[in-house]
Amino acid sequence: MVRRSKKLGGIGALAAVAFAAMTTVAAVIARRKAQTPTATTEPAATLQPEPQPKPEIKPFTGHYDVRRGATGYAPVVAAFGALTVPAIIVLFSTAEQNATLGTLDHTKLRILMAVALLVVAMLASLAAAFALAGIGAESNETPNLVPATMLVGVGVVVALVNTLAAFQVLASLYFPDAKNLFVVIAAIGGIFGVYFIALAIGDSWAVEPEDRTIRSLWREKQWLQSERAALLATWRIATLNVLLIAGALTLRFFANIALTSDRVNWLTGAGLGLAAAMTALGANRTFHSPSGWHTSLRRWEALATTFGTSLYIGAVLLLLP
Repeated sequence: MVRRSKKLGGIGALAAVAFAAMTTVAAVIARRKAQTPTATTEPAATLQPEPQPKPEIKPFTGHYDVRRGATGYAPVVAAFGALTVPAIIVLFSTAEQNATLGTLDHTKLRILMAVALLVVAMLASLAAAFALAGIGAESNETPNLVPATMLVGVGVVVALVNTLAAFQVLASLYFPDAKNLFVVIAAIGGIFGVYFIALAIGDSWAVEPEDRTIRSLWREKQWLQSERAALLATWRIATLNVLLIAGALTLRFFANIALTSDRVNWLTGAGLGLAAAMTALGANRTFHSPSGWHTSLRRWEALATTFGTSLYIGAVLLLLP
């Protein structure tokens, strides 16, 4: 029994020594694995997400999409131009009834002026309707569409003012006491037209490249680089054009400009040339650059569309009988 107890005690001691050795070896191996990085282990710093720039928070955002506006305006402008055709036919019949064929008296000259104004209105509105339909068919909103719409809009305003001016010419024949009222109506129509053209300047800044790096480079090359600058330019240009038309209206009541066939011809050519040139420039402005780098509204485009239209309106007001 004594011998068996000694034997069991030796076995227990050996087991304890073996367990202690295995524990020590396991601790050493675990320490070495912790110190040696593996192929799949990355430093803790690289696992942190990159800091993102804090987005600018605005309560409301939005801008005017000229494509939708052009889609709605195109049929209205086309119908406006088509309605001038029967009026032109009626005026030709009236001219033959009220004057001797082949002579150009006082009555026939005014009817000639009304017909010329309506013909320009018809051509300008129909051409503008086609151009507006093309803008409305654009698949993407690009920065060049705002100046294109402003250029095409000149033809629409020319058609509107010419139609109102033709009413004034007819009123001077059949309702002489109301002719000054129709002059004021034509001036107000011109003011509204130029004002709506100028409003497009305020939204010309809104369409920008989505990439932040490209956006900063693109914005540096544009005329209007912020919303504040666009709105300020809008109100300045609109106010100056309203004052210009109002000044021409005031001068018309003090100046006594005789109506002649040459002046009627010059006025007709100026209106037709202005509408045709601006509509053609607007259609060309819808072209897309192969590089994808589109230019937004330029300074000369904003000034030419508004002040060019206002000067023509002023000439019409001064020459009205």
